[in-house]
Amino acid sequence: MSFKTPIVLCIFNRPQLTAQVFDTILRILPEHLFIIADGPRLEHPEDQSLCTAARDVVSVVNWPYNVQYNFSAVNLGCPRRIVSGLNWAFEQVEEAIILEEDTLPDLSFFPYCEELLQRYRDDSQVMMISGYNGLGTWPTPDNAHYFFTRYGSIWGWATWRRAWQFYDFSLKRYQDWDIEVKLKKNLVNPEQIGHLSWRFNFLLRRSVNSWDMQWLLICVLHGGLCAIPRVNLVRNIGFGVTAIHTKNENDPRNLPNFSLPRLIVHPPNNPVDFIDEHYERWYYWLHLISRYENLAFLGTWGRALMRQPDLTLPVADNEAVFTLTPLHYPNETIEMLKYLQQFIPENLHLNQLISMFYFVSESRQENI
Repeated sequence: MSFKTPIVLCIFNRPQLTAQVFDTILRILPEHLFIIADGPRLEHPEDQSLCTAARDVVSVVNWPYNVQYNFSAVNLGCPRRIVSGLNWAFEQVEEAIILEEDTLPDLSFFPYCEELLQRYRDDSQVMMISGYNGLGTWPTPDNAHYFFTRYGSIWGWATWRRAWQFYDFSLKRYQDWDIEVKLKKNLVNPEQIGHLSWRFNFLLRRSVNSWDMQWLLICVLHGGLCAIPRVNLVRNIGFGVTAIHTKNENDPRNLPNFSLPRLIVHPPNNPVDFIDEHYERWYYWLHLISRYENLAFLGTWGRALMRQPDLTLPVADNEAVFTLTPLHYPNETIEMLKYLQQFIPENLHLNQLISMFYFVSESRQENI
């Protein structure tokens, strides 16, 4: 039996990863497949052959269903290529499942997305469906197979044209909005409110190599919700030196994926009543912690912040004030990291992070 929901696959220059994701897609026999590819970078001569090889992987021969290709002859860059590709796809279909060449889904990801796309098709408060659970697995009330947050992930996701219509790469459409008021209305975490307000103004002022941060911000500004599966359904297989953003193979977000049963158990209440703020808080911290590299430096700052919480950081980019937020909550951060440890026990960087936060916690006790 074929799979009816349209699927969008975005590729670039990693043919081996592309093959893994594409083979998984073909196993469900999609009736409608959009394939979007960026062109080679002039300053990277190896891109020409790698981009060609990736396109060869997805050049289906004798495929019985509708496959549409949107291959750029020039390099647009990841953000503009994905946005232009999604605009092209949503000009033709009302809803779609979206994958990139490094987001490898479990097969249960597809029926999960399809069922939720249908269930919340006309519910404007739900703006996206995520397949990635950043904490591996997460308990839910009433044995539901998913819950909601105000902040999702684009590592394997789905949405509708009705939601994507609000997207604005430059954020100019939102420049006259009272951003802080909107964020305070739609979020509960004060650090996250401050961080996203800073991020909005940063993105508005500068040209950045990002498209997903704008999307997640726009969802929050519209009071949108994201469905998160109870277990992680998508594994990012792109961690490593060839990645644009996820270069650390020991990134604590590098989690295995799991499966959901075919029969999805839905939350019994209105989506807004099924928001998990505990998950939101920890997932936000995990996003911040994924940027920690120099752990000795962070340990020193963690101890200093325990002594003087309002300490001014000697950096030009004041985003560091928000990035260091978990250092203010070392004991709970340890709890979160040890929760992750059950899924990636051999992750050296995660184990070092736990040790660093123990150091910060002990320093805090010394100063009480």
